[in-house]
Amino acid sequence: IEGSSSSLLTVVGNGSYRVKTPNLNELGSGKHTILLQVTGLPPGVKGTVSPETVEIVIEKKATIELPVSVNVNRGSLPGAYKNGQAMVNPARVTISGPESLVNQVENVLATVTVPESTKADFTASVVAQAIDATGKPLAVKVEPDHVQVRIPITTNSKKLPLVLTTTGSVGAQYTYQLKSDIKEVTILGAQEILDRLTAIPVVIDVSQITKTTTQVVKLTLPTGVDSVNPENIS
Repeated sequence: IEGSSSSLLTVVGNGSYRVKTPNLNELGSGKHTILLQVTGLPPGVKGTVSPETVEIVIEKKATIELPVSVNVNRGSLPGAYKNGQAMVNPARVTISGPESLVNQVENVLATVTVPESTKADFTASVVAQAIDATGKPLAVKVEPDHVQVRIPITTNSKKLPLVLTTTGSVGAQYTYQLKSDIKEVTILGAQEILDRLTAIPVVIDVSQITKTTTQVVKLTLPTGVDSVNPENIS
């Protein structure tokens, strides 16, 4: 802009000037060279734009609707726990933007990270992002731009029988018969550990037992097992 110092200070101070384009609604699809003009200047002030013209591309607006896919980044969940099938709400979103970009949309992805040591269902509001075939985000409008994702957390469990055995002895004159009202227990752990186990051994030390006795025995967890229920038997 050009003019007297006082005029220029007034213009800069009130911010009344604008750079005006032609009515773009009157232009069709394709490339166009448009003239830029400065408006809103007071008398005595001249404004020019450099460059005076710019090239723009006008495309048709396209709109599609797509389902939302969920990518789950699971943290270090305890061995007995695993994430189930993610549920997303809403299940579908609307994509709009230039036709050339909308045609490139391959998927709408919502990425959620499950915090470490999560033991209950996890819910989060995450960004729904339109991506192309290479996984690159596209500059299109996604509505709604956030979706609610719920990740069910389940446990790996297995019921196993108890196998009662003795260790030690007071003397050959004694024999021992072991029994418990609890015949089986439920264990939690990583699935590969559970698959290898067929029973829970319970070893009773009888080296000081000379008569019928009831004992409360704390069960020993096999390696890789997170918990057992019940923890004690008698």
